[in-house]
Amino acid sequence: MAWYKFTMSSEELAELEHFRLLDTVEHLRSASHTDRAMVLFEDKEYGGPERGDYLFSSRGSNRELSELLAQFPAVTCEEPIDRELRLVVGEWNCLFPGETLAG
Repeated sequence: MAWYKFTMSSEELAELEHFRLLDTVEHLRSASHTDRAMVLFEDKEYGGPERGDYLFSSRGSNRELSELLAQFPAVTCEEPIDRELRLVVGEWNCLFPGETLAG
């Protein structure tokens, strides 16, 4: 399963682009009839007032992923193990069945 990282500059954050990203992921997730295992996390460890880092992953549908990446540039990244993340869109147990979300 691939992971993608979206990094937003302070200018993009000021223009509320992160809300557009969240809305787009939620819309794609809701519109998908085959794959609801789409999640978007805010990376609290590397984000901050100067920058917003968001990590996205999905177990399935390339159509929704292609649509998302066409609107928001991203780079592939490693699975975020032992990172301080905040779930902002999706359901934890859809991506990580049997695991619980700490905190």
